[in-house]
Amino acid sequence: MKGWLVVVTPLVLGLAGFGVYHHVTGARFEVQMTPLDPLGYHIEIMNVGGRPSYVRCQATAFDAAGREIFTEPAPPGPGADPYLEPGETYRSDDRIPGEVVTRPIARFEATCSSVDYPGKLPT
Repeated sequence: MKGWLVVVTPLVLGLAGFGVYHHVTGARFEVQMTPLDPLGYHIEIMNVGGRPSYVRCQATAFDAAGREIFTEPAPPGPGADPYLEPGETYRSDDRIPGEVVTRPIARFEATCSSVDYPGKLPT
């Protein structure tokens, strides 16, 4: 029984260590969004992590009083998740569906996460 533990324990610890290393050095993103006009915005997403990945972002728009207007995917549309290598930046000017904009947009807040396989969040 003891010999079995000697073989299995390093393997389990090695796999656990790889998982921790993969997530610590994995893809991480910085994002900036700027309103351009009533329905347009500029977005920049940079992979500041250590591995390539697809990226999915959610953006929340606020009016001048700081009230939330909407939260939508950014960039919009199915299959719009860009693939970024470490250090690579995605830049785009996009449009927002007019029906979600009920007040003038003063600013955005956005968060991005890694999507290891297109359309599926990492597990």
